[in-house]
Amino acid sequence: MDDHHSRTIGIIPGVKGLGGPASFHEKFVSGITRLGHKITYDLNQPDLEAVLVIAGSKHLKLLSDVKRRRIPIIQRLDGMNWVHRVRWTGIKHYLRSEVNNWILKTIRNTLATRIVYQSRFSLSWWEGKYGRIEKPTEIIFNGVDLERFTPPHEIPIISNGIQVLLVEGHLKNGLEQGLFNAVNALQKWRSHLGLPILLSAAGDIPEDIQKRVEVKLPGRFRWLGILPRQSIIREMQRSHAFFSVEMNPACPNSVIEALACGLPVLGWENGAISELVDATCAAVIPYGGDVWKGEPASVDGFAEKANDLVDNLAEYRQNARRRAESLFGLDNMINKYLQVIFPR
Repeated sequence: MDDHHSRTIGIIPGVKGLGGPASFHEKFVSGITRLGHKITYDLNQPDLEAVLVIAGSKHLKLLSDVKRRRIPIIQRLDGMNWVHRVRWTGIKHYLRSEVNNWILKTIRNTLATRIVYQSRFSLSWWEGKYGRIEKPTEIIFNGVDLERFTPPHEIPIISNGIQVLLVEGHLKNGLEQGLFNAVNALQKWRSHLGLPILLSAAGDIPEDIQKRVEVKLPGRFRWLGILPRQSIIREMQRSHAFFSVEMNPACPNSVIEALACGLPVLGWENGAISELVDATCAAVIPYGGDVWKGEPASVDGFAEKANDLVDNLAEYRQNARRRAESLFGLDNMINKYLQVIFPR
């Protein structure tokens, strides 16, 4: 591929709002256009050279037309909807989840030319559920802008309490079990060095769930609601640790962004977490329960690991940033996608 030649890449869908696909969309478009390439959302455009499908799209006929024109279709896959099968979340949510899974599978099996999985966990999940497919595949971690997401100049002081941050797009429709896991862990790890543990939570968390949590640890929570990206960066820079609560995460952007801000990670070994962090920058423990059944996580040994993290905070923070720089740079992610979209 001629790196100096401008190429036209179609994207479908044009994702906006909360969550990983929207975050990826913003980063990808920014990185691609900075390199001089063009992004279009009109897949009928005559100069279209490739299409990137961010997860799935209901416009299957449009993608079929693109395939007939012999234009490569690259599908980016994370995980799939699963909570609705183990916990009743209402008929509308159940049907929507099943339809979305069918769309993802149909594009993967019949329309996509090449597949990008966000992690080894994501690849094994899809192959375990729907079988291996004979198409070129690649594993590309999500990336982060290392010049935008940066550590603070000084480690925030802990004299008023140990500040732990949680960032999730949505914690409802069964996904709130991740928040309850965090609360159970915090009940064991109420304080350290005589300081209270305080949790700030950003994202779409319904008020009734907030109330259920508050009862367990009154006065320990800050509900931040839905925050713009810059505000999330500020919260990361003023916190001491990041709590990863997503269940079966394929490659959570929030964890990668936290590492870039020098935030060590607390949580459980499930999904792709063990691919993103190691013992030098995180305190994670085995999940214990059956996460695929939505069971509560174990908290055995959590407090001891979390205490070690706080006791060696400066070292953990340096390692967190180093981990982000070595694995999750945005330019690295963009270059890998371009190699898949336009193979030499």
